[in-house]
Amino acid sequence: MTERPPEGRTTDKDQIKPFHAKEVSTGQETADVVKAVLEHAAARDEAAKKKSAPKPQPIWMLPMGLTLAVLATFLLVAPPPWVVVNPIAAQAPEDAVENLQSALYLSGSRIEGYLQRNGRLPQTLAEAGVTVSGLEYRVIGESYTLISTIGDQDVFFNSAVESLGEWGARELPGLREKMGS
Repeated sequence: MTERPPEGRTTDKDQIKPFHAKEVSTGQETADVVKAVLEHAAARDEAAKKKSAPKPQPIWMLPMGLTLAVLATFLLVAPPPWVVVNPIAAQAPEDAVENLQSALYLSGSRIEGYLQRNGRLPQTLAEAGVTVSGLEYRVIGESYTLISTIGDQDVFFNSAVESLGEWGARELPGLREKMGS
């Protein structure tokens, strides 16, 4: 076993120094480092006090700015046809009703297909695979109704009164031409 020095006592061997530290140093090195730091700080203070003049704008910026200002004013006051953006026109009410009638007819076709496959009416539109929003579906015994409203006009179908084909022929005369039959 090796003997360790007593707890409160340190020896020269126990002191830890950085690898680059010299055993003996003079005060001159420290003075040189402090002097260099102070000179650097003074140089930075001088540089901070001196303000550099802003770069002047290039001469071509003035005519270009004026030209762009005149062009923007012209486009704002009297816009030529290529500047005016046409707003999206709202769908005509007749077209909206026709689209709703088509959606009602297609939904009825899915319900009729479900009835033929399963022998019963679906309890919900989703069960028949219909995802049209705003369409109301009611089962009444062995028949069903489809109701929807667009604006102030109601579009409805009742399977107890007429077949889907009869309703489509009456309400959608252009359906056969659109479908190509």
